[in-house]
Amino acid sequence: MALTSLSGLTGKLKAELWCEWLLVLLTGVAAAAMSFSINAGIEAMDKLRYTAALNYIHPGGGLVLPWLVFNAISCALSAVASLGVAYLAPLAAGSGIPHIKAYCNGIEIPGLLTVKTLLVKATGAMFSIGSGLIAGKEGPFIQCGACIAAILLQWSQNLAARTQYDPWDWTNTLPRTENLSNRQEQQQHAQHVSQPLSKDSTVVEVQPDDRMGVHDDDWLRMQQQRELQRLRHDQVAMGAGAGIAAAFVAPLAGAAYTIEEASSHYSGSLLSQAFLAGGVVVFFIWLFTKSTQLSAAQLGRVMYDSPLALAFRGNDGTDVRFWWYVWEVPIFLVMGALGGLLMALWTYLNTLHQWLRKKVLTKPLAKVADVAMCCLITNTIRLLVAHASPCAEVPAAAELHLLQQQVTSWQFFTPPVGPYPQLWCPEGHYSIYGQLFMLPLEVSVRSLFTIQPPHNNTLTLNKASESQTLITPSSYQQKPSQADVYRMEVLAAYFAFVWLMLLLSYGIAAPTGIFIPCLAAGAAAGRLLGQIVQMGLLHGGIVLPVCMPGWSVLGAAAVLAGCTRLTLANILIVLESSGAVPMVVPMVLLMIPAKYLADALFIGIYDWQIEDAGYPFLPAVDQLTNRERALLLSTKVRNCRAAYSELSGQHMLVACPKDQHMC
Repeated sequence: MALTSLSGLTGKLKAELWCEWLLVLLTGVAAAAMSFSINAGIEAMDKLRYTAALNYIHPGGGLVLPWLVFNAISCALSAVASLGVAYLAPLAAGSGIPHIKAYCNGIEIPGLLTVKTLLVKATGAMFSIGSGLIAGKEGPFIQCGACIAAILLQWSQNLAARTQYDPWDWTNTLPRTENLSNRQEQQQHAQHVSQPLSKDSTVVEVQPDDRMGVHDDDWLRMQQQRELQRLRHDQVAMGAGAGIAAAFVAPLAGAAYTIEEASSHYSGSLLSQAFLAGGVVVFFIWLFTKSTQLSAAQLGRVMYDSPLALAFRGNDGTDVRFWWYVWEVPIFLVMGALGGLLMALWTYLNTLHQWLRKKVLTKPLAKVADVAMCCLITNTIRLLVAHASPCAEVPAAAELHLLQQQVTSWQFFTPPVGPYPQLWCPEGHYSIYGQLFMLPLEVSVRSLFTIQPPHNNTLTLNKASESQTLITPSSYQQKPSQADVYRMEVLAAYFAFVWLMLLLSYGIAAPTGIFIPCLAAGAAAGRLLGQIVQMGLLHGGIVLPVCMPGWSVLGAAAVLAGCTRLTLANILIVLESSGAVPMVVPMVLLMIPAKYLADALFIGIYDWQIEDAGYPFLPAVDQLTNRERALLLSTKVRNCRAAYSELSGQHMLVACPKDQHMC
């Protein structure tokens, strides 16, 4: 009978394994469909806003009518994004990352992973980003991916209950012991079941006292509940990683994020599932995107005989060359420290702003008005700066052709604003501030990651690299100059704009993320520092090209690390979204001062939000001091939610009654 029961249990475990991997595949496909729909909606809204405003912009024209049209559409979209959060699903506000971290830490949060929250989060993210707010899609994508994984798991369990076949129910595979009349008979039966199969067997006997008189089926039910809880947390963590993969078209970053941030423990099976989910997400995003551009026959031919290229920076095969010099490393380290310092300051100011907003804005209608006001301020600054911008002549035809080859296109629509927007300038001229301020946030990141200065001829650099020769002045058709596609004052102004508007908008009652704004601010700041270095070389008489996209990528990594306090996941996000694999060594080096300086100055934004929400988050053991560990282990808790560490000010989960929803 024991062998038969063991065989039945093995069959259940196999069925459970197949169900887990099937859920991973379905989660990847659903996350890809979600990403495709939101991206298409965002581009459609951007197309609508810019096209409507450009109809009223002409050389020497006024600002009032374009301002009215642009902001009327933008504010209406932002209000729609906030209505669902204010009235239907408050947990859909913000990025959702603190809630997902708390849930995977073992804290039950009712309403976090429901269908209603998923719908409000997805539509709200589409409308908030499409309205022009300084917000990213990665945070909402993370919560949407987690919701998808949790919902699919729940549906699979409901289906199993209806079909009376539950692969996670082990209790019907072992003999029941209700007929044993006393504890002695139960112990004899347990000894019989746990007897080793042979003398050479290494199976450890289960002592009957270990179960404290609990029946075999009851004990297995407890084990089943523990396994289901682990499975739920792993599914949610895997879904969060699939969301990152969908946001940045970065499967490796999604897997790294699952382990580094979303899960509270390392699991080899979870890492494998996150890898598979990320790969499935990226493939189906490509498939869905191409299906809108090609017929069925063309799509089949492309899948058969064309190389597949898809990246966050664009899917048009843009080739970007990255390089760096050893002497730049100390400057990179300084840039990393500056990124950590600036984002620690940003975090401190944003916590004050969120605290004030929480105290003042208590009614749903006030929260909606706050979101619309943030949108109005953001888009008004865009138009004011572009209208007041000086004009410059459009580059010569040859140079313009070279630069246009580097510009990334939109996925679904023709961009209404090109790399040299005319706007209010006369014919043959362009608005130098409008180059960045009148671009959607994600498009500006792609441009800063991609566009080389005119003097950095990729063909020349490739030849020098292949022949392993030094780059000399004679190698260039045009010597390096400090003139970049984006001027220094434009980059400085754009960094300040994104930094301040992110400070204003993060924490509003709408789905918003923080990663892509950090990439935009960091890319502008990094490119600005690169131009300063190039100018210093020229003043010293040194003819040496500095890689401006490389500096943009490293600046983005520094700011992102200073804000999110992640390392491996951040590196992979930046590398996969930019394609800047040659920059991996300096990127690793600069992230160390960025993260640890920011940690030393102020708590991370997500950790602060977890504390502010009152979640009894239990940190990792290696993050506790010996005194904190001793306090945690010695504290006796009966019916309170958490024990508070007076040393660190952190809430430590010790014990909790079942009726407390935060535990």
